[in-house]
Amino acid sequence: NTGDWRSINPPGSLGGAVLGAGAGQQAGIVTFGQQGLASVWEGTAQSWVSLHPPGSSWSIAYGVAGGQQVGVVLNGSGQRAVLWHGSAASMVALTPPGASDSGAYGTDGTRQAGAVVIGGYGRASVWSGTAESWVNLHPAEATRSQATDVAGSQVVGWVEIDGVQRAAMWEGAGETWVDLHPQWARYSTVTATDGT
Repeated sequence: NTGDWRSINPPGSLGGAVLGAGAGQQAGIVTFGQQGLASVWEGTAQSWVSLHPPGSSWSIAYGVAGGQQVGVVLNGSGQRAVLWHGSAASMVALTPPGASDSGAYGTDGTRQAGAVVIGGYGRASVWSGTAESWVNLHPAEATRSQATDVAGSQVVGWVEIDGVQRAAMWEGAGETWVDLHPQWARYSTVTATDGT
């Protein structure tokens, strides 16, 4: 029903987008001037909370679940995967040592899914709330890979092999991956999972 929609943009903002939703919260971005601010809402413009950390030039929240929000912060060190618990002050940096860039794109409230860039190539990754908990899911035969979401023991995303982006799924600790790419497709990806 198109009559049920409502704007949750805060007053004074130029625009915004919701990129993830769960358990009564919405995560995304709000723009003020040229700056994007990672944001979380609980269904109304009045509930808007900026997750943007001081000193950063740009930020965005991609996923939300169980009181956690995940996304990316851009600062002088590059693009960084981050985890929030409802406020800018709660931000936890997830980038492991040796990575030049990183991003977090999905969470189930316990683990976070994304990618880190090492040696110029993205590697599918999963964390359990800290940079030290980082697990590299990147298959040895792949050029690039990215995890997009996590639920329970399942992580989903894509891997690139021989120039073809292939939908992928990892189970458990992620030692092996399942190729979900249809034979007839030019490329594929999985963007979300409910764990099954």
